[in-house]
Amino acid sequence: MRATDGRINQERGFRVTPEQTPVSSSCRRFHFRCDQPDRQSHEAAVCVFSGERLPVVAVRGLGGADVAWYRTLVSLHEAWYANYPLRWLHFVSGLLGCVMIATGMVLWVIKRRARHAKDSIPEHFGMRLMACLNVAVLAGLPVAVAAYFWANRLLPVSMAERAAWELHAMFLVWGWLFCYAAFRPEKRAWVETLWLATAAFGLVPVVNALTTDRHLGVTIAAGDWPLAGFDLAMFGLAAIFGTIAWKLGRRWAKADTTPVATNMVVAGGQ
Repeated sequence: MRATDGRINQERGFRVTPEQTPVSSSCRRFHFRCDQPDRQSHEAAVCVFSGERLPVVAVRGLGGADVAWYRTLVSLHEAWYANYPLRWLHFVSGLLGCVMIATGMVLWVIKRRARHAKDSIPEHFGMRLMACLNVAVLAGLPVAVAAYFWANRLLPVSMAERAAWELHAMFLVWGWLFCYAAFRPEKRAWVETLWLATAAFGLVPVVNALTTDRHLGVTIAAGDWPLAGFDLAMFGLAAIFGTIAWKLGRRWAKADTTPVATNMVVAGGQ
């Protein structure tokens, strides 16, 4: 049974727990928990095997009503019930919700600044803090998420607490970007952080190709659209952030040079 135990332990998603009391001298009963949930109900299952050739004795689910309710919520959150087109619709809807929140935060600062300028009220610390948080959250958080993907590919597989350090990498990068936004001029911080997000997301598929054998050249040819879709989504996000950074940079550069040109015309006319 030891060879069989080792083989099954290597299967992803299974944990082997032998019962304390053997059924006979040559036969023991084992419980195998499948951590891969059912797509509809997020239901994990336990398969009970017995005998040298491991015939199935019983298959049963886990938990009561509270666990079933939890799995239902997780299933709704992760869209286990949906096919791929519907999942993409959920993804795009989520992005639109993020855009709605982001534009609201930016417009809040713009309107308050315009009102304060009209009333000749100097900009206070709270306004500067809100502007800094906008840069760090709206542009910095995507960079931190990309750093999480980078850590997933670059950290050694045998590293202790590897999953925790992937999260540590995300929060360390995010914390650094808070400091960056606080000490850089606001417009420069916006443009530079957006360009950083462009590079961070655009290079994720490149890092994936350099560190694994499941790059776009393989996944698209094999029809592995979940993995290929992830890499393509990274390119799409990079294009979005790059477009925003380019347009903001051009607009602010034009706004900064327009008053200078106007003053030169006025001075020449005098």
